[in-house]
Amino acid sequence: MKLLFSLLLLGFLHGPPAHAQANAPADALLGRWYVPSRQSTIEFFKKGNRYFARISDLGGGWEKNYAHTKGKILLTNLQFTGDEWAGGEVIHPASGMRFDAALTLKNPNTIRAIAYKGARFLHREFIMVRQAPPSESLTGK
Repeated sequence: MKLLFSLLLLGFLHGPPAHAQANAPADALLGRWYVPSRQSTIEFFKKGNRYFARISDLGGGWEKNYAHTKGKILLTNLQFTGDEWAGGEVIHPASGMRFDAALTLKNPNTIRAIAYKGARFLHREFIMVRQAPPSESLTGK
């Protein structure tokens, strides 16, 4: 009984578990997302207070033409401003060209990403959908 009480007390003193801390609004971006074609995915991760994305899986025609880009960083240095992730860049996987980037969460499973060069009103918009975690895809939830 003393051991159980000690473990519970220790848990409260150290704060919530890491997975609970990852639920902050800024971290809603973390995980794997389908690119617009839904044949490939990118994975968002965090370093310090900045967010990045790398090419995770390639499918369809992408695998043949872009196999050399798997694992490469696609989005860099995004910072959460309270309602969007901005201030970063998107790097075109084939040409290496860099564009400014801003992302907003339309709902917990949909990201609206825009890429632009200089003037934000001249942009290209992309919609990405969250890839279901393996446990959800197996149960059909």
